[in-house]
Amino acid sequence: MSLPVYLTFFLYLLSHPSVLYMQNREKQLLNYKSNILISALMSLPPTLIALALIFIFKKSGSTALDEARIIGMFIPQAIVGFVIIILLYKKGHTFINLKYWKYALKFSLPLIPYALSVIILNQSNLLMIKASNGETVAGLYSLAVTIVYIVELLSDSIINAWEPWAYENMNAGNYKPIKKAWLGISCIYGGISFLIIMFAPELIWVLGGEKYASAVYVVPPLITGTVLYFLCRGCIKAELFYKKTFLASVGTIIAAALNVALNYYFLFVKGFDYKIAAYSTAFCYLMLLAVHAIFTKLIEKKQISISTGMTFVTGIVFIVLNLSAQLLYSKTAYIRYVIVVALFIIAFVLFRKKIPLAINYVKGFLKKNK
Repeated sequence: MSLPVYLTFFLYLLSHPSVLYMQNREKQLLNYKSNILISALMSLPPTLIALALIFIFKKSGSTALDEARIIGMFIPQAIVGFVIIILLYKKGHTFINLKYWKYALKFSLPLIPYALSVIILNQSNLLMIKASNGETVAGLYSLAVTIVYIVELLSDSIINAWEPWAYENMNAGNYKPIKKAWLGISCIYGGISFLIIMFAPELIWVLGGEKYASAVYVVPPLITGTVLYFLCRGCIKAELFYKKTFLASVGTIIAAALNVALNYYFLFVKGFDYKIAAYSTAFCYLMLLAVHAIFTKLIEKKQISISTGMTFVTGIVFIVLNLSAQLLYSKTAYIRYVIVVALFIIAFVLFRKKIPLAINYVKGFLKKNK
């Protein structure tokens, strides 16, 4: 890295935690308007500045377009971060509070192995496929992962909106609505994942064309793994509420180690096709869900915020649905379209009475957070 790029990343990493802190604070207080404003400042101006710098550098004949993109994107974000640091300091009038530091370190240090394990779970597949099957095959897998990112973004959005509301109710001892809402959210998220899997051939064709067609069979197990991890995150959030951060790390470390071991065995020892890596990861997420479901059950005892049994059953249902959907890829596309339309009609008939309730809930939620 050149010195300007290095300094850009240094300033960004120094200031960015303040942005995350402020966003988490605003979400927990249900101040979604200010949270959206911060997100907009962190995305729109940096993107426009980066594009402008790339255009200027290219017009001047410079080849350092990557540096233009990095500096244009991350310097504005760093500026937002430093502005937030100043605002927080002016509001708190304190630079160091050892009481808060001790609490934060005690809570957060066990989560560092958890965060690293999640990265290993997400990244080890591609690295091991590249080492065992080469760049071309890794490219096929990488394209399938691009579709999975769509589902993961949705997962983050749902969890980030649900978490403050769930914690508020748990703090008040109001567990029943959390359990009911979590089951509904899980089914909706699983349904969306199934829908994306049904249209995976079209998505692969749009993103990569005919030469990437074989990558479509990687999408169902990858998205299934994402659904299982989404269900797992519900259990982990319950563990974090009770400050059991060590348990959150233990299960994830085991899953990451198992994933690497399985990939090594199937890809390097047995020489299986690269698609096996997606299935091994989905299996590891299933094991992770089982472990965290047990942990949550032991922690919560009688005060149940998440029905771990129903959460696990939901995971099994969507494993069957999502993996079965790929059997239709070899059939004419119209069959998939008819099935999707039929499922929409059935869902509407079954849940039509709950649609007005959901609309009223959203209206009340928005009114509360104006």
